[in-house]
Amino acid sequence: MITINKNTWWVIYSSIIALLYSIVRYNIFKNVPWSDFPVFIFNKSVALTIVFLMFYYRTSISRKNMAVESVWSLMYVLVFTHMILSLSILGPSYFSKFYMDGHLNLTGSLSILTGVIAFLGFSVMGIIKLLKSIKENFTINRPIISVLKFTNIFFVLAHVFIMGVKGWLSPSEWPGYLIPISLVAFIVCLTSIVVTSYYTRKPSG
Repeated sequence: MITINKNTWWVIYSSIIALLYSIVRYNIFKNVPWSDFPVFIFNKSVALTIVFLMFYYRTSISRKNMAVESVWSLMYVLVFTHMILSLSILGPSYFSKFYMDGHLNLTGSLSILTGVIAFLGFSVMGIIKLLKSIKENFTINRPIISVLKFTNIFFVLAHVFIMGVKGWLSPSEWPGYLIPISLVAFIVCLTSIVVTSYYTRKPSG
């Protein structure tokens, strides 16, 4: 009999919820063509899955559940996938709000910049974890790790805020009155910060 651990179930649930939400919001209510599913819609679901996994990872680590480290590896793969898919369709056709007269506007430029910085933060963390797995006596100061984690979450928040804040202010225009994925991501990230702070400050025992 195959047994599935808690971490795997969280990945499965997160992926399914993110994919279904993206399909319902965009393909069904916004009438986005199904031909856009392989890249545009799938990319939306990948982005949402990332923040779900980020929430799970951050809160689990705060509770000293080190068995969740495998989730981080998958999260990094998804971050890389999201970056590649986003760059492959970057242009006025899919991201019209990022452009003016065929050139990136301030919203587009800042959204890309914050996304790249967030990706670099994930990459540095990935390199550190790789070095730890290769060299047992490899160590790095805890404050540096804390700064990297803060950088990751801060620039993810900045990325989704800059990208979607204008749409957040018009609920009547939301397809099916479903919350924009960027807003869902922002709320989940903020919640992870609150929960992480609670477990970090909570007295042991």
